[in-house]
Amino acid sequence: MEKGIEKIGEQKESADIRVVSRFRRHADPAKDEATGRSLDRLKDTGIEQAELIGCESKRSGRDEKIKKAFHSPKERAWETLMYMLSGAGKENMKVYQRAELDTMEITPNVNANMQWKDKEAGVKRNFDEMIDFILNHPEEQDEIEKLAEKMSHRVNVAANMSKYLQVGDDVETESVTHGPVQEAFLKKVLVQRDGKRGFDSVLEIGGAFKPGEGFEIETVQKADGTTEKKLVIYRLDEKGVKEINRTEHNVDWDEVARLGEIYRQKKVTEQKERMKERRILM
Repeated sequence: MEKGIEKIGEQKESADIRVVSRFRRHADPAKDEATGRSLDRLKDTGIEQAELIGCESKRSGRDEKIKKAFHSPKERAWETLMYMLSGAGKENMKVYQRAELDTMEITPNVNANMQWKDKEAGVKRNFDEMIDFILNHPEEQDEIEKLAEKMSHRVNVAANMSKYLQVGDDVETESVTHGPVQEAFLKKVLVQRDGKRGFDSVLEIGGAFKPGEGFEIETVQKADGTTEKKLVIYRLDEKGVKEINRTEHNVDWDEVARLGEIYRQKKVTEQKERMKERRILM
């Protein structure tokens, strides 16, 4: 069937095509008791959290809409996705690994100091302060730019899904990534109501993302050929399962397109180089 043409006799509520692409932080991870750093697996409460998120999507009817799911190369991201899909009754759904969703590479200097507000006095930063320290540190700006390019690429891919769907389709995707990857992307592309680009502190967007939280991109291709996009940040309850707050934010979509295209071009160049090396070896 050609895109945009309905079957005869098929009844659909809307002529629009709607795609919701959700980008969430993985569920609650196990921690190293000595350092407090996340380990690459979920703790028991994280497993339960991911399953309950899936159950909640089933309760709300979202489960039938989820058609594709992606995860970073890390085990805790894959586990989160698998337990979510299990809770939603979609255990057999194929999932895809994407390098663009991987963790941030934090420089040794920042890594050593990000937890401490005053190391000598034993005073630690809270979670929001630690994320701000990372995002605003001069040594991390190149990495943050790269993260924004990678996430913009994923957002562009998600936004283009509507071009391959049928009239009236209403689908969703799930992507599991890590903090502060989401925050780094938002810092580069959000536009505040006063016109300010990004943010100085994550408190301006409601704080850093806790396990399971994130943002979603809703893309609607209208019957008249126009496309509408919006970004919504969602927050979860104390158990990290049910949404209790949703806020829509302005986005510089041209900047998202620009950053994503930079990453795409880098990947194309890498692929050409690999093909060239193969031809040399043959």
